Amino acid sequence: MLSGEIPAEIGNCSELVDVYLYENSLSGALPRELGKLQKLEKLLLWQNNFVGSIPEEIGNCKSLVVLDFSLNFLSGSIPESFGNLTNLQELMLSSNNISGSIPAVLSNATSLIQFQIDSNQISGSIPPELGSLAQLQVFFAWDNKLEGSIPATFSGCQSLQALDLSRNSLTGSLPPSIFQLRNLTKLLLIFNDISGFIPPEIGNCKSLIRLRLVGNKINGQIPREIGFLTNLSFLDLSENHLSGVVPDEIGNCGELQMLNLAGNSLTGNLPSSLSSLSKEVDVSMNQFNGPIPGSLGELYSLNRLLLGSNSFSGPIPSTLGRCLRLQLLDLSRNQLFGSIPVQIFEIQALEIALNLSWNALTGEIPSQIVALNKLSVLDLSHNKLGGDLMSLSGLVNLVSLNVSYNNFTGYLPDNKLFRQLSATELAGNQGLCARGHDSCFLSSEQGMGIPRARRSWRLKLAIALLTVVTIALAVLGILAVLRVRKMNKEDADSELGEGESLSWKFTPFQKLNFSVEQILRCLVEANAIGKGCSGIVYRAALDNGKSLQ
Repeated sequence: MLSGEIPAEIGNCSELVDVYLYENSLSGALPRELGKLQKLEKLLLWQNNFVGSIPEEIGNCKSLVVLDFSLNFLSGSIPESFGNLTNLQELMLSSNNISGSIPAVLSNATSLIQFQIDSNQISGSIPPELGSLAQLQVFFAWDNKLEGSIPATFSGCQSLQALDLSRNSLTGSLPPSIFQLRNLTKLLLIFNDISGFIPPEIGNCKSLIRLRLVGNKINGQIPREIGFLTNLSFLDLSENHLSGVVPDEIGNCGELQMLNLAGNSLTGNLPSSLSSLSKEVDVSMNQFNGPIPGSLGELYSLNRLLLGSNSFSGPIPSTLGRCLRLQLLDLSRNQLFGSIPVQIFEIQALEIALNLSWNALTGEIPSQIVALNKLSVLDLSHNKLGGDLMSLSGLVNLVSLNVSYNNFTGYLPDNKLFRQLSATELAGNQGLCARGHDSCFLSSEQGMGIPRARRSWRLKLAIALLTVVTIALAVLGILAVLRVRKMNKEDADSELGEGESLSWKFTPFQKLNFSVEQILRCLVEANAIGKGCSGIVYRAALDNGKSLQ
């Protein structure tokens, strides 16, 4: 809980080796006198409130091994003098307001293992000279303003394991030489302006575990050589300009758990060779056609399956009912027909959403749908479904329902959700009693019988009397509680102790640029964006302008 500035006199502590002042409330500028500490090896000042530029004099600390100024408010540029730090292994400047370009002289810091400058305002191009850092294992520069192409010289960083250049303005194509790196496990280039095609040399990078190229302008086909990536677990090529078919060889990626190809122009059928996916498949917003492969039912551990906005045809395969861990199923905006298979309703883990809208499904809603008692969102709109809606009365956890533009008939289940549905969510069902009057609702006590009549005046009188008695009892109860609290106040204070209160402890396992208090202030009803059986989802607006859910 230290505050104030670092005194300039610290420069007189000539024997200092380690300075650990991280996670405090220190402020002000960094004293130039730090540059006098010739024996200093570790300078850890992360998560404070330091401002101003980084002193050039720190480049005189020739013994520095670890320098971490992350999560502050530092500005200015990266000092050129850091190129003198030949023993420096970790340079961590993440989450500041640093601007300027990356100094090419940093290539002289040949011992550098970790270089993290993400979440700053750094611009310009990435110096090709960084390719001479043979010991570099981690380079994070995401969320900056970098331009130009990815240097082909990165192939010289033979120890590189993780490269994240996401959320910049990088252009050009993917350099084939980058896939010669034998130790590269993570390559993240999310949301840039990279174009060209995925080079077949990608198959040489067999160490890759996570490959995320989402949000670029990459075109051409997915190369067959991607099947050589036997360690790949996360492949995200969404929101690009990819075309052609998905190669069958992708099934050779035996460790693949998440596949996201959404938002491209891919065609043909989905390969039936996918068998290892255990978390998510998202191929929505493409041009896939033909039947949905029944083999998807063999993905027993799959959590999410999104096939929406394609041209899939035929019936919904009943084998999808074997995906018992599925939490979200989206088959919307296709050309599916036939009835809804009852096997779908055996997926009791289906709690996020079931979206079958904008197809040509027929038949009635199977009564087995009541088994989906955890489901939060159900969209059956724009189909040709018929029958009544009474089978939906048991879906007590629903927070969103759309049954518009079908052939439903009869009365509405009498529960809170149906009474809150808008006319839009019920529209387009000519035989449905959806005028909003009490006579349209069928109470649970009446089962499948006669619509509810108006309550008699006796029932209304009884309810009124019961309300008055309840209010009176509540007032008496409150008075009693207040009296007990007043009597026990001194005892309660002594148990808690002066200035103490019952609280909970938050232990972060990584650096955070927000506090627990910021989150707690946002946990109010006005910020609630969704409710379900697992709890309430809030949107939290942080002090740094970002938001979380």
